[in-house]
Amino acid sequence: MTVDYTEEAFESAIEEHLLQSGGYSSGNPKTFGRQLCLDLIMLIAFNRRTLQRDLRQMEALGIISRKGVARKSYYVLGNKVQ
Repeated sequence: MTVDYTEEAFESAIEEHLLQSGGYSSGNPKTFGRQLCLDLIMLIAFNRRTLQRDLRQMEALGIISRKGVARKSYYVLGNKVQ
């Protein structure tokens, strides 16, 4: 039996373990924002599940809409990010 020692195989084994027993959710590369280095859709879903008060504050500030859709422009440390 041959064993695959490539980095890709190693990453796949880690991800498979986390998906099965670590409470991990696999992300969608299409919704990952490279400028902010995070997936805003997953962040909003996480906030909805765990941080209701913070989510209401984000809605009040206009960072996200009431439907949970992220705005197109954000300010990160004072810099506008589109």
